[in-house]
Amino acid sequence: MPDKWDEAKPAEKLLSLYSLLMISRRKLSLTELSSELKCSKQAVLRLITQLEASRCGKVILSKQGRENMYRLDRPKEIPKLSLTSDGIRELAMCRNFLCHVLPPDIRKSLDSTIRQASVFVPEGIDPTRVIHLGRAAIRGRIDYTPFAETLETLIKAISDRRICDVTYRPNLKGPVKKYAFAPKQLTAFHEALYVDGWMLDKKDQSRLYDNPALLAVHRFQSVEISGRSSSKLPGIEQEEIGFGLIGEPFKAKIKFSSEASTYVAEREWSLDEEKIIHNDGTLTLSLTAKSSEELISWILSFGDRATVLFPKWLRREVMAKIENLLNNYSKD
Repeated sequence: MPDKWDEAKPAEKLLSLYSLLMISRRKLSLTELSSELKCSKQAVLRLITQLEASRCGKVILSKQGRENMYRLDRPKEIPKLSLTSDGIRELAMCRNFLCHVLPPDIRKSLDSTIRQASVFVPEGIDPTRVIHLGRAAIRGRIDYTPFAETLETLIKAISDRRICDVTYRPNLKGPVKKYAFAPKQLTAFHEALYVDGWMLDKKDQSRLYDNPALLAVHRFQSVEISGRSSSKLPGIEQEEIGFGLIGEPFKAKIKFSSEASTYVAEREWSLDEEKIIHNDGTLTLSLTAKSSEELISWILSFGDRATVLFPKWLRREVMAKIENLLNNYSKD
């Protein structure tokens, strides 16, 4: 069978292999390397031979069960990292903007790391002031304190490429469901944390659906890491082009009044968006959306300052929502 090379050149593959082995903190199996480099196991073995022949690093081979495991022989003295006050300030600001979706223990760990790193900055900075440089103004915050263990377990499963046995409640009154789930990455969205991954058949570990699932971290009832590997499953490739998190993409066109046009014009809503500012101060926005529910909620948040122009089915759904809203207030 011929090697399954993708479009990357052999030299690029060799560099990718070296990078993988260099940055990894653990041994990597031949299966994992083949999946990451998108080529056959035979091709990976040839790359390892070339890497050792180049004298750029010695590859250590070991066994884990029946799997061949590889790691790069690291030098005894690791080069020191260069820390700057600007870099620490930027890390602290990222922490401040995202800490509201993290459990307290993780926030404390971040604070401790920033304080310790500040000690090694030559010019010296006050870590206490750095930590409080910014803040996030939020609404509808979820308290992740009860879900700290769940989050830690998911992070470990993603890092170790392991399949989990989980129980999950999709909504308040819905039944608790049991899944075999392979988490791949975390996503922060609308003041909440989600995990992307694959729903699997418990018997043969095959994918139940063509598309990955997106599960809310705070809706997990339990998460247990199994001994089963998820390394053969593909990663998650999310297209960030459209408005919303999940769903089938569709085109929409909305007109905003002059009172709302400045707010809409200042922000990016879709990578392929088009904005037309009219002489009377109104604005027409054309964009790609993924979730009709999210888009409708967003449109209704503008009240009478937003009007759907296209598509017709979206206009009808917005009108139906408005009629239901009127009915709610006319029952007294």
